Amino acid sequence: MAASLGYPALLHAIIDSTDDAVIGKNVDGIVTLWNRAAERIFGYSHAEMVGRLTAELVPAYKHDEESAVMARAIGGERVDNYETILLHKSGRPIEMSLTVSPILDDSGKLVGVSHIARDITERKAMNRQALHLSALVSSSDDAIASKDLNGIVLSWNDAAERMFGYTAAEIIGQSICLIIPADRRPEGENVLRSVRAGERVEHFDTIRRRKDGTLIPVSLTVSPIRTASGAVIGASKIVRDMSERSMMERETNRLAAIVDSSDDAIISTDLDDVIQTWNRAAERMFGHTSTEIVGRPIITIIPENRLQEEVDILAHIRSGLSMRLSDTVRCGKDGTLVPISLTVSPIRDRHGRVVGASTIARDLSALRVYATTLEQTVKERTAALETANTHLESFAYSVSHDLRAPLRGMQGLSHALLEDYGEQLDERGRDYAARIIREAAALDELIQDLLTYSRLTHIEVEMEDIGVAEVINSALHNLREDIRLSHAAIRVSGSLPNVRANRTMLIQVVTNLISNAVKFGGEHPAVVVVLEHDGDLARITVEDHGIGIAPQHQERIFRAFERLHGVESYPGTGMGLAIVRKAIERQGGRVGVQSEEGQGSRFWIELPRSVAAA
Repeated sequence: MAASLGYPALLHAIIDSTDDAVIGKNVDGIVTLWNRAAERIFGYSHAEMVGRLTAELVPAYKHDEESAVMARAIGGERVDNYETILLHKSGRPIEMSLTVSPILDDSGKLVGVSHIARDITERKAMNRQALHLSALVSSSDDAIASKDLNGIVLSWNDAAERMFGYTAAEIIGQSICLIIPADRRPEGENVLRSVRAGERVEHFDTIRRRKDGTLIPVSLTVSPIRTASGAVIGASKIVRDMSERSMMERETNRLAAIVDSSDDAIISTDLDDVIQTWNRAAERMFGHTSTEIVGRPIITIIPENRLQEEVDILAHIRSGLSMRLSDTVRCGKDGTLVPISLTVSPIRDRHGRVVGASTIARDLSALRVYATTLEQTVKERTAALETANTHLESFAYSVSHDLRAPLRGMQGLSHALLEDYGEQLDERGRDYAARIIREAAALDELIQDLLTYSRLTHIEVEMEDIGVAEVINSALHNLREDIRLSHAAIRVSGSLPNVRANRTMLIQVVTNLISNAVKFGGEHPAVVVVLEHDGDLARITVEDHGIGIAPQHQERIFRAFERLHGVESYPGTGMGLAIVRKAIERQGGRVGVQSEEGQGSRFWIELPRSVAAA
């Protein structure tokens, strides 16, 4: 049997076998005791430290703190679990927990100070890691929860509260089945079975239920929780709400269906001009399948003489601008050129950065064929109409000329009947004679307008410099009786230099326009004649505030015999505005109207200004 140790030897053996550093110092701070744990923790041997001050162990910024603790111990106070930083022999900092106590002799006299120092570096690191992980779990947008192997909830983060509506206090200690729909319970059991076997379940898409009963699509990742020895004691669960992704998938599918069913080619490229997507219309239009073309450069379908277009397009896209080409060509797989219109727009990521381009191409082949056919049809119909008009005008001229002689005879005989035999006629006879005279006058006016319209086609138009004021005065003179009877107010605004026109035709035109303004201008017509010029053009506008013209009728009114209103309310031949258009066009000008029903009309004519005046 080994001999028993004496008390001092036993005490020394205990101190040397402890895992904590035990350091003894006298009242002057000289080391008198330095155990094996101190050697291991600080790197100094017993021989190196005994008889020296411990100042080498204390960082400079901790000297005042160390002095204060020593003063308390020398004063007879015990300092427990004092956490500080001390230095290893190599200079590496060590986080320590110290208990500093006074050492007294048998008489109670202070003879030194003891330090029991525990290395807490690893514990501190673990604490910091735990706090860091706790902060990550707490701030995560994903729900993070843990449960034991029976499915009882052990932890529940803030995101889980937001996602499922249960607070941590409500659900911790409850079964995880609270958030699993009844028809999904077997699924939950299968996951828990996998965890018990030490398996990890990743990105499992399923459905969970909120506190209010609503269902949400989620993606689960479930991992086993193990002890230090590796035994599985529970499960951690990360839950991601997939509602937004599901909605985005539905929207993506909807947009993909629209793109795929479009009659226009829809193509996307990256900023290196490499094709990323290619819809069915692009396959039909250019002949390349999506499999063949995706990943190839867009210049695959661009003719060489059009490559500069793509350079310009890419510059616009990189600047964040869209670009439109209304008439260009691209090359099909078989080499044929396809006429198209292009609209190219930048594609941006969620941060607003331009990452590519979206191109919509419309095939113009059919449109061009249609346009050519339409153009030919219009030419043929225009030629036919001109021929018909020529025949109509010749016919109208001949008929009108031949009608004038018998009409004048009818008018003369009617006047003679009233003058010579009026007293012998009864009231009805005199009324009949008066009606014949009126209708003959109306017919004479129509014949006169027909002759005027026909002559406008055949006569040679002689042009001269004409003063517009003279034209306005002549027109007002022609209408003086109409103006007097209708109590119309005529105002002329502005002024014009001479215009290049035919005097007779221009007076006829202005007379017709003012006459219409008086006729359709209401009970007391207010007519304004506006004179203005722009560059080499002179414009005369006649405005009224009368009944106006509906938009759908504004082109019709310039045709021969077109009447929008009854003869009884607004007598006339229906030829006035047809004469205006024909006369102005024969003089190289233009005519038009701006009108709103019930608000009045603005008829305008434009003619070249006189060269001398200009």
